[in-house]
Amino acid sequence: MFWVGACIWYIFGEVSESDIRLDKVDYDWTIYPGASDCDDRYYDIEAVMAHERGHTYGLGHVTVEDHGRLTMSEAMRPCDGQHRTLGLGDVRSLRQKYGVE
Repeated sequence: MFWVGACIWYIFGEVSESDIRLDKVDYDWTIYPGASDCDDRYYDIEAVMAHERGHTYGLGHVTVEDHGRLTMSEAMRPCDGQHRTLGLGDVRSLRQKYGVE
């Protein structure tokens, strides 16, 4: 089952465009992951979008076992908004990729 994905197009090795698809049929989305009525059906759209945009910038997945709290972690739990912002490991990966100290 496909629930979300990023499609990235390149021109001469540079990202020229990127789209993200969210499955609204099989999954429910929220912008209030900490709300008392959030249950196991709802995924935080801001956290998922931050993760997918990480792919746009060339970041790959990191393992849940080693880096479960990072935005680029392989798995997100329902009603979990902790992935909305980049963790230190995400930032370090971007700096390394783009040569920023």
